[in-house]
Amino acid sequence: MLARGARLGKYEIVASLGSGGMGDVYRALDPRLEREVAIKVIRSLASNAEAQARLWREARAALLDLMDAVSPTPIPRVPGVAIFLFSTPRVAPPALIANLRCNMVLHDRTYILSIRTQDIPRVAPEDRSQIIDLGSGVKQIILSYGFMDEPNARLGLTEGAVAELGIRPESATYFLGAESLNVTQNAGMARWREQLFTVMSRNTTRAARFFNLPSDRTVEVGIQVDL
Repeated sequence: MLARGARLGKYEIVASLGSGGMGDVYRALDPRLEREVAIKVIRSLASNAEAQARLWREARAALLDLMDAVSPTPIPRVPGVAIFLFSTPRVAPPALIANLRCNMVLHDRTYILSIRTQDIPRVAPEDRSQIIDLGSGVKQIILSYGFMDEPNARLGLTEGAVAELGIRPESATYFLGAESLNVTQNAGMARWREQLFTVMSRNTTRAARFFNLPSDRTVEVGIQVDL
């Protein structure tokens, strides 16, 4: 267990939120942006096939199953618009799962946003978006771009069918899942490969920047993955 004030990468541990078979969850502070995140520290899965499969099932839980589980129980609502980004449509974002487990609330208007690239050069703005009502006040939004288009989530949320939702991109709150990779002595990948993989991961373009999300309205829900 990590003590209050301990450092985990750029984050400072504030409190423990609970423990389970997969790992420990903490509330942590990003001191540079002065915002709090939920961090799940996962125990090493390198030699545990059952744990790996369990983690995969949890992270990839079907959205409809999640909504069915939420519907019978009244979930407190807070004012505002929340947009959870995740690459795979119809799959529950880990950031949304963590928010429900740790905060046990949903925003009045909650959207799951997935952005996909089509096998055509460009997609017309009027054909940009698709909306799927998941029930319980949650909707899936899919924005489509051609391989020559530059994805712009803020603009895309005002184009095509999604424009009817009346989302104001500048006032919404965006939630992203962020993985922090930790090189360990555990069995599995060679240590030099772990270090190389970690460096390559840090050099990837941040989703917030790539999709043109407002930095002051974006929240990262992070987990640490031990290599």
